[in-house]
Amino acid sequence: MTSRNPGPTSPDPQGTTGRARPAARLVVRLSPGDVGARVTVRYRLPEGESAALSDVVGVLAAWGDDDVLHVERRDGTAVVVARADVVAAKVVPPPPPPRTSVRDNTPG
Repeated sequence: MTSRNPGPTSPDPQGTTGRARPAARLVVRLSPGDVGARVTVRYRLPEGESAALSDVVGVLAAWGDDDVLHVERRDGTAVVVARADVVAAKVVPPPPPPRTSVRDNTPG
């Protein structure tokens, strides 16, 4: 009987099953050609920060010659990330249209 290789695994964080679960694959799928596209970027924070990683979603405004990514958030703020600090990144679809509220038109 041959066993199937499940690939990389990580321990169960809760320790409840006693089994390992598949580990997430972190892939960078961005290039300078993606400037102008909506992206999500996960990157390492400087040492001393409370969290090790952070995420930003926005438009890739520029990919500098010095391998620095400039991501503009929806609120207009810019996040600058060194390419060496990027752990995972990809192009994402545009945000969904805003929801419209449904009015109650029953006579009252």
